[in-house]
Amino acid sequence: MPAKSRQNQLTLSDPSLNRTPIATRQRARANGQPSAANSPRPATTRKTCSNQPPADNNSGPAPISRRKFVEAWLASTPAEPLAEELQAQAIAESQQRQAILADEDRVRRHIENRRLSELRTQRNGDYGVRDEPVNEKRTEEQLRLAAMLWNMLSDNEQYPCVENHVPRRPVEGLCSVCLDRMDVSSKENSLTWCRGGCGASFHMACIREWCMKRNLWTIEGCPSCRADWVVGCNCVR
Repeated sequence: MPAKSRQNQLTLSDPSLNRTPIATRQRARANGQPSAANSPRPATTRKTCSNQPPADNNSGPAPISRRKFVEAWLASTPAEPLAEELQAQAIAESQQRQAILADEDRVRRHIENRRLSELRTQRNGDYGVRDEPVNEKRTEEQLRLAAMLWNMLSDNEQYPCVENHVPRRPVEGLCSVCLDRMDVSSKENSLTWCRGGCGASFHMACIREWCMKRNLWTIEGCPSCRADWVVGCNCVR
């Protein structure tokens, strides 16, 4: 084999010998062409390490606002059952309010009755007089006036009784307030009389109501003679 052919075969078989001659590289650089040695390398992708877990597409639906939740609930709820439910709830709330108002009314009546009872007990204890039994069927107006009277009277103020009072006249005829006949047999428990003027008898409940309606014991006094009434003697007993 000739020496030149053998040299070419060695060049093709040996990669280390397959190089661009220096003269060729210099000519390519002079002409502005990149040589094989200076050609850019292909871009490589660098793998990065991340600590975040991969996204999970099965994590469930995204949260929604309160308004959308309520709208979705209304859309999924039948109209008729919802109306019945709201009506039942309104009825229950109305019954609850009525029960509360009834309790408040009972408490208020209890307080007013207690104030009236304390007033009678205090006046009877101060003057040694008797009073009629407590009437549980008081009217609303009587209880209101009695509460007003209790608030107006002072515990420190004395209400004197007239010692030289007019004696009772014989019980006869009609009560000047209610115009009903007076029962003579029950006069000690249910009747009183005008000690400051005429001595006429009246039903105890009638004279109390009369005094309360006449600006709480201060105006006109006796229904018959218009004499002043004394709180400690005439209106209580």
